[in-house]
Amino acid sequence: MKTKKITILSVLLLIGIIALCAGVFLSGFDKDKSVYAAELSVSGIRTEYLYNDTVEVPKTATIIIDGEEYDSDSFYVILPDGNRISSSKIMLDQCGDYSIVYEKTVENKRYEATKTFSVKKK
Repeated sequence: MKTKKITILSVLLLIGIIALCAGVFLSGFDKDKSVYAAELSVSGIRTEYLYNDTVEVPKTATIIIDGEEYDSDSFYVILPDGNRISSSKIMLDQCGDYSIVYEKTVENKRYEATKTFSVKKK
C-alpha cells in the first residue's frame, strides 16, 4: 500500500516535470521580442525648444526600413525624467532631452526610430 502511494506520487511528479519542461520549451517559440532600428522622416519637430513651450507631436511619421517607406503604427515620448507618455500635445515643463519614438511592425519584426530634441531655459 505504501509503495503504491510512492509510485503514484512519483508518476505525478514526473508528469508535472515533463509538463513544466514542455511549457518552457514551447515558450521559446514566441514572437521575436527584439527591436530593430530604422530611419525616420518626420517634419514639424525642431531640435531645440524653450522651457514651457508647447509641442504638437505628429501622430505618424515615415519609417524607412531597408529602403522601403512605411507609416508608423504608434509613438510615445520619453521625457527627461524617464517617464513615457503618448500624448500628441506636450507642455515642455522639464529641461533636458525629449525623445519621440515611432514604432512599426513589419513581418512580425518591431522597428523603432527616434527623433530627439532638447528643452532649455532662456
